[in-house]
Amino acid sequence: MSDDSCAGAGPARSIESLLSTCTSTAYARFTHDGVLICANPRFLEIGRARIGVTKLADLVVEGQRAEMDLLLGDGQRQGRTGTVHFASGEQPPTTLTVSWGWDDDELLMIGEPPFSDLETTQTMLVKLNGRVSELARENAKKSVQLERALEDLKQAQTLMVHREKMAALGQMTAGVAHELNNPLAYVKNNLHLLGEGLDDVLALINLFGEGLEDLEVTRPALFDALMEKIEAVDLVRLGEHLPGLVESADQGVERAAQLVDSLRRFSRLDEAEVKTIDLNHSLMSVVEFVGFLIKKNQIEFSATYGELPPVTCSPGNLNQAVLNILTNAIQASAPGGNVSLSTRRSGADVLIQVTDDGPGVPEEFIERIFDPFFTTRPIGEGTGLGLSIAHTVVAAHDGHITVEEAEGGGAVFTVHLPLGEGITE
Repeated sequence: MSDDSCAGAGPARSIESLLSTCTSTAYARFTHDGVLICANPRFLEIGRARIGVTKLADLVVEGQRAEMDLLLGDGQRQGRTGTVHFASGEQPPTTLTVSWGWDDDELLMIGEPPFSDLETTQTMLVKLNGRVSELARENAKKSVQLERALEDLKQAQTLMVHREKMAALGQMTAGVAHELNNPLAYVKNNLHLLGEGLDDVLALINLFGEGLEDLEVTRPALFDALMEKIEAVDLVRLGEHLPGLVESADQGVERAAQLVDSLRRFSRLDEAEVKTIDLNHSLMSVVEFVGFLIKKNQIEFSATYGELPPVTCSPGNLNQAVLNILTNAIQASAPGGNVSLSTRRSGADVLIQVTDDGPGVPEEFIERIFDPFFTTRPIGEGTGLGLSIAHTVVAAHDGHITVEEAEGGGAVFTVHLPLGEGITE
């Protein structure tokens, strides 16, 4: 309400101060000839009126204008109550239950929506409030889902990057194994030929040795020269050791060939992504692969391979999962510690078990050890992805990993692979 138009004293002014901020009750004051001189914001909103200009008859529907004229001409100046339909331009009329009264020569009006409208409005407000609460709950739920989806996306991106790295490493490993295989074959073949030739040369030398006594009599100078050379090259020692050296070299090449084969079997890039394999044979390549880490950490390692049916799996990925678990066990054990790997069948599952005698897994970390980036190692000594990737790989095979405390301390990680389609008796 305008301070200028509504200023003054008296009961009406006290009412105006109370109704000035009311949002449901409309209040207005008119001159004796019907000109609006004061109104609260609710009335101004309904009537689109201008103080000092708009007349009462112009604010109501056409059928009630005569009634308003009679009200203003009421000589008795008595209070009245009735229903008034206020109209403004093309807007639908607003219906109010209005109480009229006179204050000297000024007409006062207080109007409220009909009771039925109030009930309807209240019902609508209750429904709207319920809908707002429902939307708030849905929004909170969607917010949690969005955060979870974002976290899953981050994990998927991390695992994808790691998988690409492992794929690149696997390709490089397979390439190196292939390139090494050819020269190793040449060396092995040549060592075989060298061994055969060496046997012939030694046989020939022995044959010459049988004639040395005759040569000493017939040609003493040549005999002395030969004996001097024999002593210089230590022919007797060479004859005794050369076959062993060739055999040792052959064993070294054979060992290198086995390592190359282990690399090839570990990468599994020359085989179908999913196939039926001898799981024990595949895991042997994993053990070969971590052999250097076992020696470096001075670990006592043992492997026990039980009788298993052929297993249908993704060999490369499964090798990676077991490698991660085995590496984790080796790194968790102190020098001189014990780590073991075993396989067996248990009912409908094939079990791969890795046991160590390290510090074990604290109970409060059991639920988190498979989370990406979770690690108990110092900064720079672990990415926290090894066990997470193992968990993802095993889950992709419809399996799961359990963690228990080992007898006497340490941890037991058990990979459970179900005997499903493709796994035969």
